Amino acid sequence: MMKKIMLLALGFFCFVSLKAQSNVVSGGGEGTGSGGSVSFTLGQIDYTSVSGSQGSLGAGMQQAFEIFVLGIENKKINLKVSVYPNPTVNFLNLTISDYQFNQLKLMLFDVQGKLVKQEQCSAASTPIDMSELSQGTYLLKVLEGNQELQSYKVVKN
Repeated sequence: MMKKIMLLALGFFCFVSLKAQSNVVSGGGEGTGSGGSVSFTLGQIDYTSVSGSQGSLGAGMQQAFEIFVLGIENKKINLKVSVYPNPTVNFLNLTISDYQFNQLKLMLFDVQGKLVKQEQCSAASTPIDMSELSQGTYLLKVLEGNQELQSYKVVKN
């Protein structure tokens, strides 16, 4: 009888211990590719961090991510725009070819969507002064009137 009680107590203890390690999560999934595979969980509260010479990994920790939906390609408009250097430190160059640059304006937004700079394109190559802006990620939009023609993700170091 004592042996059954001990076995029952041990089974109950193991069940409680295992139950204590579970989480209620909102979702998740798996992905595979040529570089390996990954599984993820949304809403997970536990994490383990591993660092090495080539980077770090926060396993189980909710990681921040960003999604940028860039301008819709309009095949009727023959516009070639290049933005460089990206990432940048002080100045960003916007070069426009095969289009009337004086009809275009640029708008620069921070990650919260706040307009931080707006100017008319004054030449085929327009320098954008970013020296007064803080480090971070910005969204540069090229517009004709109120129509967005192209968008670029810009990183300032």
